Amino acid sequence: LVLSSGQSLSIGHTSQDMNPIIFQDEVNPNKVFLFNGVRTTAPRFDQSLVESDVRFLEPLKDLTRQTHAYSMFEMLEYLYSLENKPFPKFVYAPHGRGGQKISKLEYGTEPFENGLTMLRAGERLAFESGENFNVPFITWIHGESNANSNLQEYKQKLSKLYNAYKNKVQTTSSKTRNPILFMDQTGVSYGHDIAISSWEFANDNETVSLVMPKYFLNRNYFNRSDERTHLNAKGYILQGEYFAKAIFTTFELNKKWKPLQPEFLRIENNKAFVTLHVPEGDLVIDTQTLPEAPGYGLKYISPSNIEYIPQVSIQGNSLVLPLSPEGSDHLRYRLFRQEQGSGLAFPRRRALTI
Repeated sequence: LVLSSGQSLSIGHTSQDMNPIIFQDEVNPNKVFLFNGVRTTAPRFDQSLVESDVRFLEPLKDLTRQTHAYSMFEMLEYLYSLENKPFPKFVYAPHGRGGQKISKLEYGTEPFENGLTMLRAGERLAFESGENFNVPFITWIHGESNANSNLQEYKQKLSKLYNAYKNKVQTTSSKTRNPILFMDQTGVSYGHDIAISSWEFANDNETVSLVMPKYFLNRNYFNRSDERTHLNAKGYILQGEYFAKAIFTTFELNKKWKPLQPEFLRIENNKAFVTLHVPEGDLVIDTQTLPEAPGYGLKYISPSNIEYIPQVSIQGNSLVLPLSPEGSDHLRYRLFRQEQGSGLAFPRRRALTI
């Protein structure tokens, strides 16, 4: 059973006239399922699930809107096939709700209770069919509505919510007692503070994995040119594929997933070495996903607020930046990623961008 919550990006909100659904058929009608009264886009805004909504399973299919679930399960099946591993049976249990702060999704709310209804029903149906029951992970796609909130409080609420999920899973026969929480970051419309909070939350919790940033999806696969918070169909497909890669790497390759990200900084001979965690492959600068930017999107800001664009080079898994700009003997510095510029990536089936 895959519990999935969050706000509108978790349920595939988009302009349907401009961004029609792409997956017209079931992903794998014998392996990927929904409850009979639940849409892939989660229950309706005011729908409190009842017994008749979770009486039996149907193949995962919903022609109303594209969501990340289609491509997540399709990519998972593809990755299992690459490793010659049997593809498990999945029951998708979406219960997110668009435009809601975390306080409207936490323990005791209607969306959370919808998730519990599916949790109990999934265990019952597994028992009735002689299947093993397991809740190995939870997906969480959220943050926009809390972007202007107290971010320390947001992390506390997210920790409380995650613990509530784990506690409820532990009351079942789930093989996994502490499901991993896979989450991503917000895109470009709500500032970087909430995105940093998600990154910090994942780094501070051993059983939480940050799947990806989303700024490059919002810039390239947006809902409308005047509304880049939500994604179009291709954007949701990519979002799902990133989740699948993180999930498969964690459970089948036994590697805790972390995206490409800075690990530590050292200063040596007037150079800054920013060492990155590179999940696989060699570190390259991606100038295809986003146009090449000066300094590959990195810059210094001096104490007097003067910006300096360094000449960035790669050395192994590190970015090398000279510290002494011409005409300056001393520079206190901060590193920034420019929103409209190159990303850092490693090559695979698709380049992943930090």
